[in-house]
Amino acid sequence: MNKEEAKKILYGSINRLSARNGGLTMSMLEAEVINQACYAILLKQREKTQVAKTVEDLFAGILDTQSFALGYAKAFVDAAMEMFSEYGASEAIPALEGIPINVGWEGMWDHLREYFQKNHGISIDDTEIEGLTFYSNRHQRFENEKFVSESEIERIVKVTLIDGGEEIMVEIVPSLTPKKGHKISSQGSRRVFNGYDTDYRFSFELDQFEEIKNFRLEILPRKIRIDYFE
Repeated sequence: MNKEEAKKILYGSINRLSARNGGLTMSMLEAEVINQACYAILLKQREKTQVAKTVEDLFAGILDTQSFALGYAKAFVDAAMEMFSEYGASEAIPALEGIPINVGWEGMWDHLREYFQKNHGISIDDTEIEGLTFYSNRHQRFENEKFVSESEIERIVKVTLIDGGEEIMVEIVPSLTPKKGHKISSQGSRRVFNGYDTDYRFSFELDQFEEIKNFRLEILPRKIRIDYFE
């Protein structure tokens, strides 16, 4: 990946993004540069791992990602700086630092799937996804199974169900960054997921319309439970 290749990708994607939103903000441009770079890096990683014939080759392909990630990041950042005069060092430096870190995050491909579907109307793979949003007006906090407090503070719980609900991506705005998990039980209308980050467990109950009617976040090592309600 070089700057000219990155410019071609950004030219088409930025025009499409701008047309869909009636314009382009700096935050949209920053996100597009980072996500396009991460997408290109992960595509290259998949290309390398798909041809692996042994487990050693597979791990080598994954580990090799960091060796070319910074080059890809620089290509996209340089392209953006050349294409947009307002895209300067204050935007470039965080992107150069963040892109190699982002591609190492286990949930990055899931994030990209949602990003491209939402912002470009493009499906980057054949995985089935379903988005649920729960607007909570209050939550209760428990520690060691003892009630601690209740807060009437608004939170937005964003739940992405992946592969028919076998996996989940959870974000609680503004208090929890996206976390991915896998289903461990499904009883009636209640679903329970363990996080791939093993500190976390998520569970929720669906109403008759298949919408979330309550949500629970557990932080296991600290024995904290937070129940969110409408």
